[in-house]
Amino acid sequence: GTYEDEKLCTEDFLTDFWTQLKKALDGFTADNVIARHSVSLRTGRGLEDLRADLLRTALRSPAVKREMPRSYLRLEAEIKALLRPQTQSFTHAPQVAPAVIPLDEFKEMAVGCGVRRDSLENVASWLHDIGTICYFPDISRELVVIDPQWLVHAFSTLANLPPSFVHKGMIAASHLNEIWRSPRLPVEIHSFVTALLERFGAVFHLEKEGLIFVPCLLEDAPECSYSSLWPSEKDYYATATATAT
Repeated sequence: GTYEDEKLCTEDFLTDFWTQLKKALDGFTADNVIARHSVSLRTGRGLEDLRADLLRTALRSPAVKREMPRSYLRLEAEIKALLRPQTQSFTHAPQVAPAVIPLDEFKEMAVGCGVRRDSLENVASWLHDIGTICYFPDISRELVVIDPQWLVHAFSTLANLPPSFVHKGMIAASHLNEIWRSPRLPVEIHSFVTALLERFGAVFHLEKEGLIFVPCLLEDAPECSYSSLWPSEKDYYATATATAT
């Protein structure tokens, strides 16, 4: 939580909040939820504890302690260098590398960095685990996302759609051609992007209906007034008396 300095956040409130959150996550796939912290971005309170916990958690990761071949590290550096915009002259816009590349291109890049061909799956898995790439062979064995931030951009375009595109959290799949456009989001990879976002629970593709459900686009439920649903005792007896007569 990032509003620990608010008056509402008393000890009792925080205890109750974390208890309710734990219940809400019960039975949910939340293996990566390993700690909780209340912090204030205004005063900085709690940030040191959060930073220390992040460091301890990172150091416990097997990936941190494993020794990697230099070729793996060269490939990681090559991918990061590829993503940096390259300006060729003052009159041209920066050249931006594609966020998604064919698996064969990734493999050739890896071999060029010295990775053995029998280790290509291992290096892809390692780069995926440390967040340098996104590679989900069960979704596509032909494509590799070399810029994970690109996925955030793809989702943000949906999360910030104007109301004309959205009805009760639903978007017509046919409208993706107007929402996701080349060069960053060409139509050929729309189904791939949708499947990736669905894997993270950000969207749900209702193929038969031709719709994409984006939960964050749901409007807030209107406040319910019980007085509008249930008459007051006085009104109830007045109505009952009038009916009886």
